[in-house]
Amino acid sequence: MGHLRIAYLVMLGLIQVGCGRVEQDELECILPNGNSLELVLRYDYYPMAKYFSHAASRLNTTAFEIYYRPAGESKWAQPIDFLSSTSISTSEQRVEVCSRFSSHGDSIYTDKIIIPSIKKFIDVNPNLSDFKEITEYKELANEEITRFRGGDKVFIKNYFDMEVNGSKKSMYKYPIGVDSALVEGLIYFEIALQEKERDGVVAAVYRVSSEDSQKTWSKPVITSDSKLFVIGKTIPEQPSRAKPGRYKIGSE
Repeated sequence: MGHLRIAYLVMLGLIQVGCGRVEQDELECILPNGNSLELVLRYDYYPMAKYFSHAASRLNTTAFEIYYRPAGESKWAQPIDFLSSTSISTSEQRVEVCSRFSSHGDSIYTDKIIIPSIKKFIDVNPNLSDFKEITEYKELANEEITRFRGGDKVFIKNYFDMEVNGSKKSMYKYPIGVDSALVEGLIYFEIALQEKERDGVVAAVYRVSSEDSQKTWSKPVITSDSKLFVIGKTIPEQPSRAKPGRYKIGSE
C-alpha cells in the first residue's frame, strides 16, 4: 500500500510539473460614463488534476490587476489598483465583483479615488473610530455568518437597530457598500446602511467629508440625504456602480 501511495504522489507531482500552463480570468466592469475597468487574474492551470483526488487544478493564483480603459481606447499599460482573487464563474459573482467599483463624473472609486484625466490617485483614510458608537452597535441585535451568493468569502453581517427618519429599523453594513468621490473640491466618504427587512436597500448612509485634503474630517452624520448613493436601491442597483460586461474564464 505504501508503494502505491508513493507512486501516486510521484505521478501527481509529474503531472503538476509537466502539464501545467499559465492561464488567466478576465472581467470587464463597465462604468456609468462608458469607460471600463479591466480585471485580469493569472494562475497556473493543471487540466489533468481533475483525474486525481486532492489535486488542485489552479495554483499560484495572483490578485486581480485592475486596468483602466477609456471608451473606444486601449487599456492603460499599468494597473491602477488590485483586488484579492475571487471567483467570477457565475453571473452573481460577476455582478458582486463589479459592484465594488463606482464613478461620479470623472472620479472613479476602487479602494481609492482615481481621477484618470489628470492621473491622480487619492488614498482615502477617514477616522472611523466613532462608527460603532454612532450606529448604536451596543444595541446589536444578532450576528450571522453570511456567504455572498455564489461566492467563497465569508463575512459577519452585523445587524443593529437605529433610528432613521423617526422610526427604528434593523440595519446592516454591506461589505462592499462603501463609496468615495471628489466632488467640487470636497472628498466624500460614505458607508451604505441597508435595511434587513427590505432585501438590503440603502436606507441611509454614514458620511464624513474633508475639504482640506484629509487633514481634517467633518463630524460624522447618519443621513438619508446621500451624496453618493440612491436611497431605496440595493448596492448592485446603484446607478453609480459598474456593471459586468465581457468575461473569460481561462481558455474557455
